[in-house]
Amino acid sequence: EYLTMGSIESDDIVAWSKELVKTDSNAKIVLHGISMGAATVMMATAKDLPDNVVAAVEDCGYTSAYSMFTEQLEKNYDLPGFPVMNYIDLMSRVKTGCFLSNANPLDAVSKTKIPMLFIHGNQDKLVPLHMEDMLYEASKAPVKKKIVVDGAGHADSMYVYGDKYFQNIFDFVGAYI
Repeated sequence: EYLTMGSIESDDIVAWSKELVKTDSNAKIVLHGISMGAATVMMATAKDLPDNVVAAVEDCGYTSAYSMFTEQLEKNYDLPGFPVMNYIDLMSRVKTGCFLSNANPLDAVSKTKIPMLFIHGNQDKLVPLHMEDMLYEASKAPVKKKIVVDGAGHADSMYVYGDKYFQNIFDFVGAYI
């Protein structure tokens, strides 16, 4: 009924990955998400995924939903994060059973154990580019790569980068599938 910005949705990725492995024990699974999907993928990588999940691709994911919304409040509406975000965090818990502040990919990437590709457009007005830098620096992925797509806005990299977008993804994950 409600979105939790990846907190609860990441459990779905874990469950689906386990279901896929039941069907094909030799499956090689690559997780790929954009925006909230990227945050969901990053949070899933810190959970109990089967060994068949071999790599992840995140495109324009945020460090935390709380931080992203706080920046948007301040930048677009000239409103302070406090007390607005505190109220939203609490109401999220009441409505969804999960605090908005639980959607924290920055914490999750520090626990990941699979290779990860980070993609972000340098013209993203929703999730600032500095968030990708923070995620990349915090990541404990055994192999990681960062791509910044010149001229791409939010969730726009695949269109701006064209064929190079998927070629970079296939080149990165190819070593693991």
